[in-house]
Amino acid sequence: MIRKVMEAIHKSVGGLDVHKNLVWACRRRLIDEGLVEVELEKFGTTTAELRKLAQWLSQWGVTHVAMEATGVLWEPVWNVLERQFELLLVNPRQLKKVPGRKSDVKDAEWIAQCLQCGLLRGSFVLSREIRQWRDLTRHRMKLIDQHTSVVNRLHQALQQGNIKMSSVMTDVMGVSGRAIVKAMSDGESDPEKLAATAKGRLKAKHEQLVESLEGNLSEHQRWLLKQLLKQLEFLERVCGRYDEQIREKMQGYEEQIKLLDTINGIDRRSAENLSAETGPEMSQFPTAGDLVSWGGLRTREQ
Repeated sequence: MIRKVMEAIHKSVGGLDVHKNLVWACRRRLIDEGLVEVELEKFGTTTAELRKLAQWLSQWGVTHVAMEATGVLWEPVWNVLERQFELLLVNPRQLKKVPGRKSDVKDAEWIAQCLQCGLLRGSFVLSREIRQWRDLTRHRMKLIDQHTSVVNRLHQALQQGNIKMSSVMTDVMGVSGRAIVKAMSDGESDPEKLAATAKGRLKAKHEQLVESLEGNLSEHQRWLLKQLLKQLEFLERVCGRYDEQIREKMQGYEEQIKLLDTINGIDRRSAENLSAETGPEMSQFPTAGDLVSWGGLRTREQ
């Protein structure tokens, strides 16, 4: 198919409309002054099919390829194509703002047309190495969220049994609190004996602690506490394995992690999370505000 074209920035480009099991692809090239040739084709999303896509694009000397940011569906396509083409990941909202689209033009064709005319701006995409860091830190954050949820359920079980530990101790899941909860789950109900397991500064609150531990836990609630403690221990072991893997992957940037760790409100894990979201190279952020915003640290007042 041959068409007239507005002023072109790139001679030969590709536009991709990525779905779960299908990629609609458009290759578009200049063949004469003011004219372009356009072809549409569909491919699967298996690695073999994506290699066919790369070959198909290369046949026309495609140099630049653009696709929409659709969840995580773009990542396998990006991984296969990134060594052969200049890739752009485009925010769908940006495409909607570009005027002039006809109703019968497919998404892939419109993406290719906008790309060839220099109307698209690519989103910031981290390198594959940094994206692996981000996978690890985001999975760990999900595990930490699960851990918090289990702790909340444990607090609920204690409250239902009229155990008021949280009124006396800051961290029920600290060393002392965990030892007391474990003893209760094993059947101990004597407040004096339970309070005697307290460590450190908590010993000075012995009378208050004894009073807070005089409750009415049923066998059902004790069973729940035992299961919740097991869940917490499991999640903590898995988080520990993620900690080790993240530290190993980021070992070449240990000094940067330590430096970030010196900032008020940022601990080791937060420093790792921030590094995984931004990468170690700061040149892609025009201002400090852009960096802070991308890293998720901007406050409402800012």
